[in-house]
Amino acid sequence: MVSDPAQIKINPQQFYGSLFALLGGFFYSAMAISSKSLTQKTTPLYAAFWQYFIIIILSFVFSLPNRPALIFNNIVPLLYLGWAAGGLAFLLYMKGIAKVKGQIIQVITMLEIVIGSLSGIILLGEKLNLPTIIGGIFILFGIFIVSAKRENNFFVILIGIGPMFTG
Repeated sequence: MVSDPAQIKINPQQFYGSLFALLGGFFYSAMAISSKSLTQKTTPLYAAFWQYFIIIILSFVFSLPNRPALIFNNIVPLLYLGWAAGGLAFLLYMKGIAKVKGQIIQVITMLEIVIGSLSGIILLGEKLNLPTIIGGIFILFGIFIVSAKRENNFFVILIGIGPMFTG
């Protein structure tokens, strides 16, 4: 979204959240870029273990001082979400990265945002607004540009995700 720089205001209540969101996006993209070479040098299980180990330590440092009783009372659901839902999905993601080309990884990573938004609209009844539509169009157009450089076939021209279907 384009906005007037003079109108940008930093809300002190949202500053740290915005800062951590930007840092999270940066490190997520760094992980997506480096994962292909990492899985070529090690096993996907080894890579996923160390990435999750670092995440656990950082999360523990941030969460423990706030509400230790809340954490310990909900340890079973937290372990399920961390190991089963998060860890297993991440392990499968790392195994998949080892088997596909780097360009396809980036296309899938870009599609995660669109799929997440569509899931929110379909499953949670979120309202579709103009900035979401414009953002989705930009993402799909970016996928189209990246994919069109590699191949020129019907799927690429139609929706920009041809490499996933054509290998």
